[in-house]
Order: sequence, then C-alpha cells, then structure tokens
Amino acid sequence: MKKTILFTLACIISPMLISCTDATAQNAQNAQNAPASEKLTPTARQTPNKAQANQEQALWIDVRTQAEYDAGHLPNAILIPYNEIAARIESVAKDKKATINLYCRSGSRAGVAKQMLEELGYTHVVNRGAYDRLKEQIH
Repeated sequence: MKKTILFTLACIISPMLISCTDATAQNAQNAQNAPASEKLTPTARQTPNKAQANQEQALWIDVRTQAEYDAGHLPNAILIPYNEIAARIESVAKDKKATINLYCRSGSRAGVAKQMLEELGYTHVVNRGAYDRLKEQIH
C-alpha cells in the first residue's frame, strides 16, 4: 500500500518538477538573449535624462578625517567626518529623500554615519564602503 502511494505521488510530482525546471531554464535563456534595455532592473529603467539627473543630484560624502580627505578623495565629495555628520548634514542635504552616498577607509565609519542619518529621517543613504575600492572603480 505504501509503495503504491509513493509510486503514485512520484508519477504526479515528477512531471511538475520537470516542467518547472524547463520553465526556469527557458526564462534564464530569454533573459540572456534580451536586449540590454530589457535587462535593466525596474529602478534602472528610467529615461537617460532622469537617471542622469538622479546621479547628479546624489551627494557623495567622505566621512573620514580632514587628513585622509586631503590625501585623496572622490571628485565632488564633501568632507563631513562621521562624528560630525548629525550636526552638519542639513547644511548639504535639507531633503531627507535625497540620495546620500557615504564612504570612508573601510566602510565602518560610513556604516556608523548611515545609521545616524537614518535615525534623523534620511531615507536614501548608501554605505559605499572603502575609498580605495571606489577610486579604482572610477579610474
């Protein structure tokens, strides 16, 4: 009796599993063959002008020390050391929905600054991590 039930279940479930696997493989193949414009994520499917405007409006804040900043920083980055960010953020970002990109030497201080900004109500804060990694991506 148990063997009959197991056999029946196997006969019913096997075709379902095979069809799911085939559909997943077909979806992956379709995604690879899709034009580049269709491969974009929903948030990236903006018109070029809107996407460019959003990037230009995004703030880049270096939360390292003055000495670290003076030794090298990303173009257009604003220096606000992480331990001063809560007191100084409104001078550069009054809009709490503005995109704010933070970086430091390793990402740790940027993480602390991100948490502080979120506690102040900023909703689009991103810890971009280490300056050296970001610098390599730009060049």
